[in-house]
Amino acid sequence: MSSEQNRVANARHLFEQGSYAEALNELRMAIGEGKEYPDVYNLMGLCNSMLSDYKVAVSYYQKALELNPAYEEARLNLLITLSDLGKYREAEAELTIMMASTKIRPDELSPAIKARLAEGYRELAALDLETGRICQAEKLINEALALAPMYADLLVFHGKILRRGGKLSEAEDVLEKAVAINPGYQSCHLELGLVHFQQGAYDTAKEHLQKAREISEGTSREAELYLSFLETRDLVRRDKP
Repeated sequence: MSSEQNRVANARHLFEQGSYAEALNELRMAIGEGKEYPDVYNLMGLCNSMLSDYKVAVSYYQKALELNPAYEEARLNLLITLSDLGKYREAEAELTIMMASTKIRPDELSPAIKARLAEGYRELAALDLETGRICQAEKLINEALALAPMYADLLVFHGKILRRGGKLSEAEDVLEKAVAINPGYQSCHLELGLVHFQQGAYDTAKEHLQKAREISEGTSREAELYLSFLETRDLVRRDKP
């Protein structure tokens, strides 16, 4: 193995350990020795992203794509970073290119990269959900779950998208899976409570909302709002002759 290959391999190890500045130094030296490959620039971009140096990260992702326009991981990293910078139109353009291209194969990615890409898809799905593009949001969160199928946070967000889209039975199934993975996750119980509330199953809704209240120690404003409504409703029903 050449010296530059050793540097890149060491940089990947350092990245996995969370030593982003050290990894970046190794990659800079590898480039100085002549290794100019898309994966090196992509990893340099990731290191800068992790160090919150987003503008420099963008330049490295773009360099990776200049060398290999079909490098989907670099394109996703680019559009995530553009979103972080508030450059949503540019991010949207990259997303259009990416969604029309070949799907990323999860088995080709390391766990750390999978986690970052999954979170990137979730962030983009959140933007689409906020702007009412529910179908696009669902498509993106499914991409995230293909990378990290057992992440309760992603499952809860999927349930939220399904609930917003009126797919209450599907949302319930997804959220029950999330609760099974992480029974102490407040957002799981909150979303399940909201699903049951919309289904008219108020007693079950109350159980989950109370659990959300308990886990959050009363800090979940949404849980408190719906519980207040349900408690008022129970009082009115009891007072009726």
